[in-house]
Amino acid sequence: MRQGGEWVINGEKVYISGVRESLAMGGVHLLLARTEPDPAAGHRAFTFFALPLKGTPGIMPTYFKDMGRMGISTGGFAMTDVRLPGKHQVGDLNRGFYHAMEGFSAARVLIGATCVGASEAVLDLGVEHIKQRQAFGRPLASYEGISFPMADHYANLESTRLLVYKAAWIMDQKYGAGTAGHSDIALAAALAKLRAPKMGLDLMNEVADWFWGDGLHKRVPGRDGDPRHPLLLDRRRGDHEYHAAGHQPRAARARIFALPQLIPRVYPKTAGRVPMPGRSAADAANRRHGSRLC
Repeated sequence: MRQGGEWVINGEKVYISGVRESLAMGGVHLLLARTEPDPAAGHRAFTFFALPLKGTPGIMPTYFKDMGRMGISTGGFAMTDVRLPGKHQVGDLNRGFYHAMEGFSAARVLIGATCVGASEAVLDLGVEHIKQRQAFGRPLASYEGISFPMADHYANLESTRLLVYKAAWIMDQKYGAGTAGHSDIALAAALAKLRAPKMGLDLMNEVADWFWGDGLHKRVPGRDGDPRHPLLLDRRRGDHEYHAAGHQPRAARARIFALPQLIPRVYPKTAGRVPMPGRSAADAANRRHGSRLC
């Protein structure tokens, strides 16, 4: 709530990146907080703030131990009567939800690109291995049980790359030429985010099998530090598990684009006959005739 020229914030945030680093080195976290207590305000009740963790009274941190993504900490923090001056408000009052949704779409494109790049690195690592490693006098790559799945994973990687490129191109059209809207980005970004983490996990699990026993170990005597070492595979796979689970379950991602965007936008002639969960028939009709939430 607001007190004079300050905001007093109470609550808790979890699954936040960089909590340990922020407390040690400074910097700010973007905090989305409820600033309108009226429940009728719905999504028009949230505002962004720049929250410095280091040196701010009332912050109690929590740390998690990730299974993947070792490059940055994950945790949370509780806020008890945390006071922020008005100048720490980011964006318009009670418009934080819209800023957040725009940011999520951009983040999904970046996550898709991350997954594509990591998958390409792991596939390169695996292909180099199966070309050199021999079994029964022949390279592993000469066996159909390995080469056929490799071709499938390469095709999946390239098709996912095109989805990510398309989403990034649409972002350029919005923030550059101004010829695309947020709904265009939202659909393309959700498609890229839906596809990329699963593609990467499937590819990396396949490549791990190519290494046989080495694919199950983080260290192999005499090869630590070698950029081609399976430790790279282990870390890439851990990062992909984070991307696949940490940014919404797969079913939620599918709903994000399939119901509110994919069906009405790509199949507009049939959209009126598809029931939208949680929406009345009148609301669905209003959306078909161009009504907006804001």
